[in-house]
Amino acid sequence: MLYDKVLEINKSRTNWALRLRLIRAYTTPSFSNKSITNTLECIFHDSEGDRVHATIRRERVMHFKESLKEGQLYSVRNFIVAPNDMKYKTTTLAYKILFNHKTMAVDIIDGNFPTFLFNFKPFVKLAYAN
Repeated sequence: MLYDKVLEINKSRTNWALRLRLIRAYTTPSFSNKSITNTLECIFHDSEGDRVHATIRRERVMHFKESLKEGQLYSVRNFIVAPNDMKYKTTTLAYKILFNHKTMAVDIIDGNFPTFLFNFKPFVKLAYAN
C-alpha cells in the first residue's frame, strides 16, 4: 500500500492513507459531566517526524480507546481532514484528522519506521515566541 505523508494532507481529498506512530493519547472530559469522556485526543508522527493531531469523538471513543496504544505503528485510513482550529495546538500542522465510523486504524509492523523523533527548536525561537 502507498502511504501519504502528514505534510501532504489537506481537504482536497478524502482517500488519504497514513502510516503513523501514536506518540500520545489522552481523553478530555465532557463539559457538563467530568466523569464522562468527551473525546480521545491523539498525536501521531509519520516516518519523516511530522506530527498530526487526531480527534476521536465520544461516540467512537470506546471503539478506539482499547485498541490504540502509545508507541504502536498504525495504518490509518478513511478519516476526515479538518482545519486545526484548536485553542491549544499540539502540532503546527494546519490540519488535524477526525476519526469517524469508517476510520480504520490497523496495527502494522515495520522495523525501519522511526520510534522516537524529536523536533528541537533553537533557544532564540523559544525565548521570543509570541
